[in-house]
Amino acid sequence: MFVGLQGAGKTTTCTKYAYYHQKKGYKPALVCADTFRAGAFDQLKQNATKSKIPYYGSYTGSDPVKIAVEGVDRFKKENCDLIIVDTSGRHKQQASLFEEMRQISEATKPDLVIFVMDSSIGQTAFEQARAFKQTVSVGAVIITKMDGHAKGGGTLSA
Repeated sequence: MFVGLQGAGKTTTCTKYAYYHQKKGYKPALVCADTFRAGAFDQLKQNATKSKIPYYGSYTGSDPVKIAVEGVDRFKKENCDLIIVDTSGRHKQQASLFEEMRQISEATKPDLVIFVMDSSIGQTAFEQARAFKQTVSVGAVIITKMDGHAKGGGTLSA
């Protein structure tokens, strides 16, 4: 399950992660549980189609927990060995979205929660990372956009 701030690059990172593992012989699949951002499912669908990675999502569904569970169940039945759930971006001040993230994690029981953060946030990364870790069991971090910001070092040190 991928979590992180809005605009950090979660959806693109999900696809890149799936594509990388597909090239290593895994059978990945993508689930779009982002019902908050308009265009989220379109973006994931377009990226997944280009990479020939199966995907699941909904244009009409408004319950991200239900969509995540349906997608994970479907891909387990199809024997996918890497199922990536892309969640809505959020800020630490958005309690309702953090609750949604916790519910998705409880319902899908991911083996790994990956926190995706944009290198441009610098040392404020510490506070954001702490807020996420207090809500779900973050096991890995991916820092995006390292090539475009001098603040990347601050993000790493945080």
